[in-house]
Amino acid sequence: MKRWLCILLLLCMLVPSVSAAQTKYAFSSEKLTVQTGDAAKLKIVASDVSNQKRTVQVKDDNGGKYQVTIPAGSDCGWLDVSTKLSSTGRTRTYTIVKSDAYGRGKIYSCTVTSRASTVYSFNAGVFQTYEGNDLVVRLTIAKPERLAKGTKIEIRDDKGTVLHTATHSQSRTSMKITWKTDASWVPGKNISVWVDGRKAADDSALLAVGASKNYMVIFGVKRTDKKLAYTMDCGSRATYLPKILDILDEYGLKITFFVTGKFAEKNPELVKEMARRGHEIGNHSWSHPNFNELEYEEIVKELDKTSDLIESLTGIRPKYFRPPEGRRERRPMSVVRAAGYEVIRWTHDSCDARKEASQKNSLKFATKDVKGGSIILAHIDAKCTVDALPDIFDWYRDNGYQVVKVSELLHEGNVGIDDNGMQYLVDSRKK
Repeated sequence: MKRWLCILLLLCMLVPSVSAAQTKYAFSSEKLTVQTGDAAKLKIVASDVSNQKRTVQVKDDNGGKYQVTIPAGSDCGWLDVSTKLSSTGRTRTYTIVKSDAYGRGKIYSCTVTSRASTVYSFNAGVFQTYEGNDLVVRLTIAKPERLAKGTKIEIRDDKGTVLHTATHSQSRTSMKITWKTDASWVPGKNISVWVDGRKAADDSALLAVGASKNYMVIFGVKRTDKKLAYTMDCGSRATYLPKILDILDEYGLKITFFVTGKFAEKNPELVKEMARRGHEIGNHSWSHPNFNELEYEEIVKELDKTSDLIESLTGIRPKYFRPPEGRRERRPMSVVRAAGYEVIRWTHDSCDARKEASQKNSLKFATKDVKGGSIILAHIDAKCTVDALPDIFDWYRDNGYQVVKVSELLHEGNVGIDDNGMQYLVDSRKK
């Protein structure tokens, strides 16, 4: 009996010793104040030094989770905290998460207060005009008194070129900038505001400048060889797509598919398969709306949402856009081009989405009067076209035509678009 009492007493004496030896972690401060837009560093201190790397779990009051590494041979680690530029400021609390692997020291929560900052922002997401006209951009300035008078303000484009320079005034709450646009502004620019050498806001504006002529859309390409582009739109059913891909493989052809965002969302594996087999994927909008009825920001959203999804699936961001129903009004198309896309229409319509659709007509309209530089439109959900594909590709082969992707059909370098929507090399226009 005495022996068991001695063992129990010894165990009781050991428990505090084990607890005391457990590493404890704490923040070096319980409060920190920064300007919004600045980065903050929160120091976490360990109660001992170890010859092994250690990890501490931290969470914030907004559901964020972080891991802080304590390097081997050190008794501290750092949590980098970014704060979004804001004219209102905010407070966020970071807490060391409880764990059986370690204890928490006295300061296990740190509150970071972000003080409101001066914020320059565009009063619209897209500004539009036409070549030769004035382009007027307006900015709003929140909390101007928080920035030193005379601070350098710049408007830069996406290449880093400074388009406008001003100095900050603590009494000014808005700013208007006017540019006279010329051909160098077509199709446009992305711009952002920089304050004292640092980007002032997360958002930017798109300057969409339309050409003085109506034609900003490529219908076909002036070429001296016999290359043509066979393109297929994907916007509804994917029933026949596996068969189409197999036929293209059989003929050793790579083409361009124009995909809507909704199609890609519904058929992600098929979109991946298109790219895996070497085909090109263009943007066909998210929901196939009439772009002429959309506001500027709605057009950009349709483009960005679709391209973001396609890029996430294939690793390649689309460079080409086919407007729903082939509409080509100047106002929306100038926005599309300013967003970085070439707008691709067609010279030949298979008519497989119309009442005259038939296997015979799919062959007829895809071959009649074709020439080098032609672009053919077809749809993946048209059975008549799918059934006609072998005959179409046999005809191209037998008549010496080479089927290529849109990117391989277009000219590069100094190019233009004539009044018929035909792209040409400027140096060879008269040849």
